[in-house]
Amino acid sequence: MKYLLHLCLLVLVLLPTLASAQATTYDVIVSDVQTNGRTVSMKLRVVDQSTKQEVANIAPDQITIFQDGSELRDTQVQLTATSTDAFNHDRDNIAFDSSQNLTASGATVGVVLDLSVALNKGAPAGTDYVKEARDAAELWINQGTDIATQDPEQIGLFIPLANNSQALQPEAVKGFQYDHNLVIERIRNEAAREGATDLYDAMLAAIEQTAATAKQRGTPAYVVVFSDGTVSGDSEAKAGLVLSKAEANNVTIVAFGIGNPTSLERDSNRLPHIAPATGGEYIQTPLDQREAKIADVYKQYIKPVDRTGYDLAFVHTAPVDNQEHTFQVHVTLGGQEWSSTVRAIPPDGAGISADPSAIPLASLQQWYLLRAIPLAIILTALATGLATLSKRTNRNLSVAANDDMTKTRT
Repeated sequence: MKYLLHLCLLVLVLLPTLASAQATTYDVIVSDVQTNGRTVSMKLRVVDQSTKQEVANIAPDQITIFQDGSELRDTQVQLTATSTDAFNHDRDNIAFDSSQNLTASGATVGVVLDLSVALNKGAPAGTDYVKEARDAAELWINQGTDIATQDPEQIGLFIPLANNSQALQPEAVKGFQYDHNLVIERIRNEAAREGATDLYDAMLAAIEQTAATAKQRGTPAYVVVFSDGTVSGDSEAKAGLVLSKAEANNVTIVAFGIGNPTSLERDSNRLPHIAPATGGEYIQTPLDQREAKIADVYKQYIKPVDRTGYDLAFVHTAPVDNQEHTFQVHVTLGGQEWSSTVRAIPPDGAGISADPSAIPLASLQQWYLLRAIPLAIILTALATGLATLSKRTNRNLSVAANDDMTKTRT
């Protein structure tokens, strides 16, 4: 039995190796290859497959060129970056290669707006916390209206339900919207909801849908909550579920506490604990300071995504022999090399061809090797351990049988 325990411990030790092999994968994409004399030039993008975002700040010493399958040494590599600027309308969409532009993207934000009439319970005369929540959500959305105009922020609106006949997302703004004015119109006019609403269910839906949309767009995911945080039932367990889902989906939560101060200070308001644990913040500020605070918090947490491409050139040494010669770009990131497809060096004065959209063969080979090697180690260890255990078991059985025979003769 102890040998099986040792095997299990060995597997646990090796699992992090396998997990690290499944970490971020990069695609190295080469396009518009041209030759001028012995200088080969091209467009280069390096894309993080987990976020769909281009990698910025790559340095020339991270680039290695292979020519005809061997590292090309003593060649000069020239690398020039071109990046978009989400805040500059003349630079948020720029030409890159012969087939595409680089386009900056606004954030993907799920807005959870608590319109429960319970927010106004015990409110001083003349105070309308539901209206304050509406106004705060509108102020928030307006912060991102003029950013990355070619691919603006997408906003999803989620309103906690009091009963199943209501819609978590109003029909007019289902999904995620580029039209911020349409979302604001719903915020202003959606009826307040009578009865107990389920804030955490709305947050769970917002987290899941915001993360999915952000992954498709290649942006970070944010969920912004406007509520007094009041929930019924086991708030601790529900808060844990919200937090675990946010962490699993890499969603940052920013929460604004709006409502009766007595409600905001209840233990059931777990927003002050949830938001910071996701890398976000919980904000509770007086009405006359809220507009300025919203602007500050927005700038601190919500980041648009700029895209980056590179002009890459190197000097090749292939002989002039009427034979096809090839090159491959290797980029070192995170201590590992990631490779483009193998491309032909065009004849002098020829070029411009797009890289296939499929994942490069070299990347597939790396993907296989990075997973196969740790898995092979684990399987070998298991097989060796089982074989050892089997031999010990057979030997023990043999000894026991001999003992029985000796006793019988006696």
